[in-house]
Amino acid sequence: MYKISGSPAILIDNPSARDPTWEELMQFLKEDDTDRILYQLDSFNCIDFAERLHNNAESRGIRAAYVSVSFHDRQNGHAINAFETADKGLVFVDCTGAENPLGELDSNDKIAYISPDKEYGSVSIYYTDTPAYEFYEQRKDKRLKGFFKSIGTVKGTRIFWEM
Repeated sequence: MYKISGSPAILIDNPSARDPTWEELMQFLKEDDTDRILYQLDSFNCIDFAERLHNNAESRGIRAAYVSVSFHDRQNGHAINAFETADKGLVFVDCTGAENPLGELDSNDKIAYISPDKEYGSVSIYYTDTPAYEFYEQRKDKRLKGFFKSIGTVKGTRIFWEM
């Protein structure tokens, strides 16, 4: 897990961090500003976003994981985060920012929908209340608000709870 700068991602774990509820996780994501940072392929990319969100969550006492996603149809993978919620199970979160500044009320915080050999889906945290992949499959073709373009077909994931 090396950042574009060549330095390794440094994940700082908090031994007293705990698993949040879905509502606690959503509140944290709404307060955290990681998603507002501009995506810059050669200086601040998905690895940087995942590292920062992980460390911010852990510093707030929320247990977080770093996730590496590989794709069948892409050479480059993607880095996101995971949280084991107390009430809704494993939740993947993608807070990778955009290349253009966000408006005041915009957000790049997304629930990522991941299942091997299926499309990588992501939906704004403001337009979903479930981490279940079935939600994404049932609604992806309806062009509803909050859906982001897929970035490929998932080959697999590696979840790192501790470094």
